[in-house]
Amino acid sequence: MKSAFLLYRRLLGSIRPYSKVVALSVLAMIAAASLEPVLPALLKPLVDESLIKKNHVAQWQVPLFLMLAFLAKGVAEYAANVSSQWIAHKAITDLRQQVFRHQMHLPIPVHQAEAGGRMLSRILYDIPQVGAALSNAWIIVVRDTLIIIGLTGYLIYTAWELTLVIVAIAPIVAWLIRVASRKLRGSNQEMQETTGRLTGMVEETLGGVREIKLFGTHDHEDRRFGEVAERLRSQTMRTVRVSAVNVPLVQVLAAAAVATVIWTATSLSAQDKLSPGEFVSFVTAMSMLFEPIRRLTNINAVIQRGLAG
Repeated sequence: MKSAFLLYRRLLGSIRPYSKVVALSVLAMIAAASLEPVLPALLKPLVDESLIKKNHVAQWQVPLFLMLAFLAKGVAEYAANVSSQWIAHKAITDLRQQVFRHQMHLPIPVHQAEAGGRMLSRILYDIPQVGAALSNAWIIVVRDTLIIIGLTGYLIYTAWELTLVIVAIAPIVAWLIRVASRKLRGSNQEMQETTGRLTGMVEETLGGVREIKLFGTHDHEDRRFGEVAERLRSQTMRTVRVSAVNVPLVQVLAAAAVATVIWTATSLSAQDKLSPGEFVSFVTAMSMLFEPIRRLTNINAVIQRGLAG
């Protein structure tokens, strides 16, 4: 856990020089996330006032507020996406420059001891993995965490008894993600090492193609390349399996919570403890939680590749 925290600090350290743009991006994400609960909140007056009580004022106010909310949310999301991508690509450029400069100043024995193609693999493969964790991943982590907090707050405000059912699965989900994180990071480190070996092998083979033809070692080189390529395929499939099983497990847990919530909400509604508008609003807000949770679960693989890099 401590090593993961230190890796996160190193990863975030690469964007520290651009703190002003980071602040702008985070503010835009907060604005976009704070507008997320507006849709379920507006469904309550839509059902209770417009459809049931036939309130004419609510009939035009609700669509107007909905349009204004989505307009503001669109502007905030645009600002968040553009600023976060700018930060990420600046950080990638800086990292490439640092790695290249560092490699150039290493002693000759270090270069000789290192597997051929490893430097090329670092710049062309490892750094883009870090870049993906800094661009798509961090905006999803920050934005979707804020969305989940906002929607959960609205759920507690609407019906805290029902919200407890959803909150109950959170520790299990967190444990699943933690286990998957450890496995993904280890597998990705192995993949990066194997990719470096594969790159070096291609570089060496192409550089010595005359000698290979002269001594007739085509089969040997072909077999050697096939072994490393197969190892890379096996390591890649290991990460695919871990990522693939993680998402459905979380979704099954979420579905179980939803089924329990709907059953409880129906009972409360039958006892007049929950109005039709509050019921629709609650179920809508709860369903809106699934997408950010799914994105956070999926993005874990990207983050672990970045940390491994």
